[in-house]
Amino acid sequence: MKHFGLELGESKSRLTEFGRYAQEQCGKKGKKPGTFTFLGFTHYCSKSRNGKFRVKRKTSRKKFAKKCREVHREIAK
Repeated sequence: MKHFGLELGESKSRLTEFGRYAQEQCGKKGKKPGTFTFLGFTHYCSKSRNGKFRVKRKTSRKKFAKKCREVHREIAK
């Protein structure tokens, strides 16, 4: 990132346990694996139908609520 003159904002960054073994590691600690929002989607750990690790995505709550408000305003006109 230095090459492009960019810096990582410490106040906007956090480390989250995420990945193939995050569920096992967090389960031992009595926690859930972390989620993160990126590009309008919330990413979270899950398993596929055959039990393999999978990253799932759903629309961010903020983005969804904003769009619902816009649609409601449009309908109310």
